[in-house]
Amino acid sequence: MKLSWSPLALATLAAVALAEPAPSLPPRSASALEHPLARREPAPFVPPALVRRHGNEDHDSPVAVAVHEHSSVDAGESTHHDAMHDAEPESPAPAPVKMDAHSHAHSDAAPLKHLNETEILLWHSPDTPAYYQLTEGRGVLIAHIVFHSLAFFVLLPLAIMLKAGESSLSLLPQAGFVLFTIFGTLFGSIYNAGTPNLYEGSSHSRLGWIVVLLVLALNAWDAALFALKLKRWILSSKQSPIAPTSALATADEEQRLVEKDDEEEIDLADHRASPLMSSPVEMSPTEEVNWSSVHSHGEQNRAERSQGSSTVSDDTLFDHHHHHNTASSLSRPASLRNKLASYGSGAHMFLQRVCVLLAYVQVLSGIAVFSGSCKAEYGNGCMAHTIKGSIFVWYGLLTFARYIGAFSALGWAWNKRPNSSKFIVSAEFVESAVCFAYGASNTWLERLGAAPGAPYNVKTIQHISIAVMFWFAGGLGMLLESRRVRSFLSQSAILESGRHVANIAEPASAGFSFNPFPAMVIGVTGVAMAAHHQTYQFQVDIHALWGLLLGGFAAFRFLTYFFLYLRPPASILPSRPPTEALAAFCLTCGGVVFILSTEQITFAAMRHQFDDMMAFLNVTVALVCIWFTWTLALFAVKGWALARAHPTDDRSHPHHHRSASMHVPERSRSSSLKPRRLANLEI
Repeated sequence: MKLSWSPLALATLAAVALAEPAPSLPPRSASALEHPLARREPAPFVPPALVRRHGNEDHDSPVAVAVHEHSSVDAGESTHHDAMHDAEPESPAPAPVKMDAHSHAHSDAAPLKHLNETEILLWHSPDTPAYYQLTEGRGVLIAHIVFHSLAFFVLLPLAIMLKAGESSLSLLPQAGFVLFTIFGTLFGSIYNAGTPNLYEGSSHSRLGWIVVLLVLALNAWDAALFALKLKRWILSSKQSPIAPTSALATADEEQRLVEKDDEEEIDLADHRASPLMSSPVEMSPTEEVNWSSVHSHGEQNRAERSQGSSTVSDDTLFDHHHHHNTASSLSRPASLRNKLASYGSGAHMFLQRVCVLLAYVQVLSGIAVFSGSCKAEYGNGCMAHTIKGSIFVWYGLLTFARYIGAFSALGWAWNKRPNSSKFIVSAEFVESAVCFAYGASNTWLERLGAAPGAPYNVKTIQHISIAVMFWFAGGLGMLLESRRVRSFLSQSAILESGRHVANIAEPASAGFSFNPFPAMVIGVTGVAMAAHHQTYQFQVDIHALWGLLLGGFAAFRFLTYFFLYLRPPASILPSRPPTEALAAFCLTCGGVVFILSTEQITFAAMRHQFDDMMAFLNVTVALVCIWFTWTLALFAVKGWALARAHPTDDRSHPHHHRSASMHVPERSRSSSLKPRRLANLEI
């Protein structure tokens, strides 16, 4: 039967429907109304990418998972529910669990481009007031920063380099360093007294006072030594008819006299022992050398030069000696006083350089205190990024120093070792030892913040595997740098040849180290961190940037080894391969960007529209170029000071050996033209 509806029937049904009351919804509980995350209209949006992927399953937030299941794709969009969901009663949502800085999102979710402040507050405490928000005392704070920066990064390195260059001018920057340190500390104390304590538990002030006390102690020691030298100069000027012209030049002049006297004694001892050791012309057995005349000539020269000088044995106390011939220790045994002086001088130089490193630590802690960062949940990630990034920064600075010629006396400046008879570890051994120590310690520190009994998740395995890689790759590099281990590896070929090891010529590459493992672990770390999943796209980009820079260091170091393997260094002068300059640049820049990739820094950059990779890269490159320029200037000042202290150094004078052997027959003169060789070539 076919039903037909009249217009009157349709109107009647519509009126009835409109007159029927709507079903009432059950009221929300008080707890649900109090908790902001339990509200359904509007619900806070937490993107799927923000749910922890590699965290512990027991610590994952049910709130984030529930919101993820009912959230939309677009950021900021409210969750919509149908009438059935709205009609269901709600239960109080559990409190969110804090998430660490290295938590990861779902791999199938694209990184976000905009910052979600609501989600950040789920896992992190709100930012507290910081010193950069204060307006009072701003000038005093600037004076504190300027004085200490000039003291520790300009005047102190300059004094260290001038002292290493045996220059008496080192007293000028050293005095300025002490004054600037006192002024900077005074302004810092005034600022602390006039402002509230906005950073509880800060170590910036405590470490600062330790550094200041260390600086005062070292300079008090230097002042005592200077007073002692001044007293000797005054006594010598009263006793000698020809007095030195300056108290500052006396110590350096007497030190050069001691070194020249030692070298003449070594020359005579070498000629007496074996006049044919390095001579290409054989001397007849009937030929004799008038050694008495040579000895008397040397004694006469020493007597003439020593007039007007103080006792040289007393002047060598805690001076920076640069004995270039190890045979001087064989000519006469060192006294206990000289040994203590040598140890004291080494400790003094080491502590002075430690002051620069401590000042760098103070800069980092001062930035954290001033900005109010690295607190609460941000602390572990901030410490990890800062410490590891700083290791790469200083590694890069030392690599650049090697490139421009530092440590050339040790054979670390990509040159042939000047003294092959003295055992010195290679630079690659030091690099491998640093990698070994870092990996061995960091393997256990990765679980430092984990709860007792917490399982090993993917995140933990990622970081522990990197530490183990550094551990055993560093150990492998150290084994390859051992002469004994290399000799063991060559025993099969030596036994098969049937010849004595002394009759087998070594390959040209045997005199240089080609150890790729320190660079390999750094390159692999860079490649791995470039693929590290992050919540936000800017974090992905900045991790990829410093990962690429670390990989660039490894690539350029491999090129250095490739070209030097084809043609090993044959000169004792620094070879300065251009690939090492680029390697140092990449490594230092990578360390700086590593520090800047801290979670709180990336959040601040995104809030202030500074999340631009070009800006981060350009600022980093400019800063590294400034550091490299100042480093090059410091080593140039050291070289200038050495040239000024030794204007007519006999070791570089072409006619030194001819004048020293003026009483030696003609055939024996050629024996002093070639460098002397010691009998013990392998240690």
